[in-house]
Amino acid sequence: LRSELDPMGASEAITLVDDDDGSRPEAPFTPDPMMPGGMIWPPVDGRALLHEVASLAIKPARTGRADWAGSGSGFRFHSVAGAIFADSASARHALLEWARLHSANAAHLSSGRAVILADAGAGRLRLWQIVRSEATLRERLAAALTLADPAQVARALSSVATQLSIAREFFDDATVALPCTLWTVGASASRRPPFVGLMPDRNGAPMSEPYGLDLIFRELSPQLRELRRTRVDYAEVVRHVGSLAESAAARTPARWLADLASAT
Repeated sequence: LRSELDPMGASEAITLVDDDDGSRPEAPFTPDPMMPGGMIWPPVDGRALLHEVASLAIKPARTGRADWAGSGSGFRFHSVAGAIFADSASARHALLEWARLHSANAAHLSSGRAVILADAGAGRLRLWQIVRSEATLRERLAAALTLADPAQVARALSSVATQLSIAREFFDDATVALPCTLWTVGASASRRPPFVGLMPDRNGAPMSEPYGLDLIFRELSPQLRELRRTRVDYAEVVRHVGSLAESAAARTPARWLADLASAT
């Protein structure tokens, strides 16, 4: 583990280094609602969440990037590969930094989140995030695209395009780069759409997120191509999308969607 000065000069940013060379396998992750204070954030709500997940028998596994991930019964567990610490002092410092990051961005995040330090065996601790699963724009759209009425499908597409654009602007106020995708934006129509994905690693490479037409193109082009492939009334869907855009101002999600749908 090493640390370096945060570019903003406000605090120390942790650079995580995995000290596991493979000779010391990690202990299985077990969410323990009785873990000592100082090992969980937020202290009260986080412990209540652990009580919910303790009996779910979710067993995280290594991913292709060597992270740890698991999901089931409405929850997701995740830990980046290097979030393992050989001593409690550095582990608690990392937990504090992670808690500050969550607190600073609480207005942007969905509820039902906890950050914990779990026993990884051999005296080590691993930093985990647990997130309650929430309905996403992708799920909302998937349900809408099966509707029989092309006008309803068009309205759903337009609403999702609008929510994506609203979310992109809203996420700009966060202190960490929150990816804006169909999978990370909550399904409810709101002027403050929540980020429902896993909190990004603050030490990860900065992301370049598209805006406006580029965002709509990236997220909805695959959905429109699939819609055209599976629906014989795709032309009717496009017509209704265009009708919805007629009353919209220029350079708005409804107009971008109409242009994209016509070109698909």
